[in-house]
Amino acid sequence: MFFCPDGTTLTADENNNFYCVNAAGQTVSVPLWAKPLWAKTVWSMAASDGTCPDGYLSTVQSGRTWCAKCPENYTWRGDFCFECPPGYQLMVAQKTNNRRPCTVLMESDWQRLNNRKGAIQSVQDGMLLIGDDWTNGAVKNGYQDGNGVESTKVFDMSRGGQIRLKFSVNGAGQYMALTYWAVSSIKAMNLTTHNSWLGSAKVSDGIWLYSQVTISSDGTYKLTVSQNGYDGVPIATYNGTLQNLQLRLRLDFIDNHAGQKAAVILSEAEVCPN
Repeated sequence: MFFCPDGTTLTADENNNFYCVNAAGQTVSVPLWAKPLWAKTVWSMAASDGTCPDGYLSTVQSGRTWCAKCPENYTWRGDFCFECPPGYQLMVAQKTNNRRPCTVLMESDWQRLNNRKGAIQSVQDGMLLIGDDWTNGAVKNGYQDGNGVESTKVFDMSRGGQIRLKFSVNGAGQYMALTYWAVSSIKAMNLTTHNSWLGSAKVSDGIWLYSQVTISSDGTYKLTVSQNGYDGVPIATYNGTLQNLQLRLRLDFIDNHAGQKAAVILSEAEVCPN
């Protein structure tokens, strides 16, 4: 979503760089950019003949035909609903030989971790991961407390790129720890509710958190998490090197002292390989 000053128009070059250009064709400025406004998509299974109810659009997700419906004023973009903030306009970047398109993960693109049995529900803001009974983070009878999911698909990041997750935590006023909040092969310092533990970054219940991993083709990465957008001021930053660039996304929490009252909402997940 881009915004240009009055008297200029938004344009893009062959490399998908965006500019504000005046009537004489002169570049005036780089446009202001805003995240689109996302909306929860209403889903319904298609009929046996593949048709959808009135007002629904047909789409194929994970090899199956589904019916999708956007709220009023929102636009369907193939796998999600969004609209532009007031004053902004849409410019769709075209796929080039140098960059692959982004993938937005749907709820069907996630699977619960094998050693977890907490409930998972679909809610208005996304996917709700409900904590299991507290075990102090230990594995008992083959299962651990908390809850967690990882992507069913492995993503090729051998040319680098970015991975983004939007989520919120609710420790129900007590301690719990997010152990993975990006991909399964990056074990950063925990994010914890209620209090910090062994240098963890303390986060508040009910606040949206935005994690972003920027990966280079040599495996070096920078992982950040912010409370005010993906490009906001980080509350935690980690750097490292990945040996394998075939990656699964993962969001995982343990040691939830509030038991089944603790939960995490996963609202967005996007993979943008170079």
